[in-house]
Amino acid sequence: MAQLSEEEKEIIRKAKEIKRKVEEEKEQERIRVQEELQRKREQDLRRDIEEDVDRLPEDYGEPVKKKVVKKQPQKKYTEKPKERTNENGQRSTEYMERKDRPISKKTSKQNVNSQGNTRKRTEEVVIIKKKKRKHRILRKLFWLLLFIGVVFGILFFFVKSMVSKTNYEAFEKTYTEPVGIMKEKYVKNILLIGSDERDSSSTSRSDAMIIVSINSKSKKIVMTSVLRDSYVNIPGHGQTRINHAYQLGGAPLLIQTIEENFKISIDNYVKVDFFSFIEIIDCVGGVEINVTNEEVQYINLYVNEINTLTGAPEGDGFLSEGGALTLTGKQALGYSRIRYIGSDFQRTERQRVVLMALLESIQKSGLSQIGNIMDVVLPDITTSITDNEMTWLALKSVFYLGYDIEQNRIPMDNTWSNITINGQEMLQIDFNANIEGFRKAVYE
Repeated sequence: MAQLSEEEKEIIRKAKEIKRKVEEEKEQERIRVQEELQRKREQDLRRDIEEDVDRLPEDYGEPVKKKVVKKQPQKKYTEKPKERTNENGQRSTEYMERKDRPISKKTSKQNVNSQGNTRKRTEEVVIIKKKKRKHRILRKLFWLLLFIGVVFGILFFFVKSMVSKTNYEAFEKTYTEPVGIMKEKYVKNILLIGSDERDSSSTSRSDAMIIVSINSKSKKIVMTSVLRDSYVNIPGHGQTRINHAYQLGGAPLLIQTIEENFKISIDNYVKVDFFSFIEIIDCVGGVEINVTNEEVQYINLYVNEINTLTGAPEGDGFLSEGGALTLTGKQALGYSRIRYIGSDFQRTERQRVVLMALLESIQKSGLSQIGNIMDVVLPDITTSITDNEMTWLALKSVFYLGYDIEQNRIPMDNTWSNITINGQEMLQIDFNANIEGFRKAVYE
């Protein structure tokens, strides 16, 4: 049997951890239901006993006093029979009843036995009712648990069938993680990579790098942009811009570069190219963004480039003026790529604005529309997240939508300086300050 890799072991460990948590939640729910049922059974039992006691005779439980009856000589009936005529006109004879007939010992014994039988029947009724109630509650609990299990199973396999449409890329860290790397069970770091690929045959660089950190302990999501001009050490290639790492070794080398320079443990990655980004935005009906008149002319330049690549008519999708606009896919792409207004800091801020607007559009969508969005979007996504992990993330997204969303960037304020190397401007970074700043922003 082939030995499992560290990534596979980690996946199995996470699956076991998730399974354990689910079982603990089920056990807690089962205990709570049992306590509630026990409390209700005790209330019903007290009510039944009170009702049964109310139906008992007033002298129940008191000793029966034997009535002393003097023995009298039995008298013979000397009355003559009284003749009567029935409905058919026939004559019938019956004796008159005696009103002074004494109570016999046999009658007294029957009264005592009757009281004893009443008490016994009452106890039997209580026992039967308790058994029936217990069986009824167990049946209801069984069907409830069965229903919940069936619904969850259907939902799980439905979501799994949807997320399986993504393009999966196996990812395994073949290097030793650096000392002091930030890693906690309650934080999951996913690297979003936006590549500048125009077609499948071109070699691209990472045009956008955003680390999405999900902290289940503090219930927050932090989106950290990594500036493409950051001057870092790329393992095996020396000092250069960080966005060259993706071009030199794809997502694995980019992740290794981030981990070794910033001590951030990356669990998985998700990447999209230009055309995937356009299709995702169009699928949700566009994104609402405030655009300045100065930004409009640069957006139109990028839109014209997309029109040339896709064969769309010249001027298709051009903006006439700024304002609060709903941008289409190629317009939003042009907005997020603007680099001639401000610096790379403003550029990454625009990328986060587009991502936030995209999340808001998804939140406003109904369940049926989200299903349609997943049908269109997921085939355009390439990720290292397995189908099972993606399914659990999708199911948990209902809770993640209630998390606080914060924005962050690397390098942070007052932790960088401009440098020029071989005629190219880059950012010299204070790594220790940024590592500590990221730790406070994400892990605290």
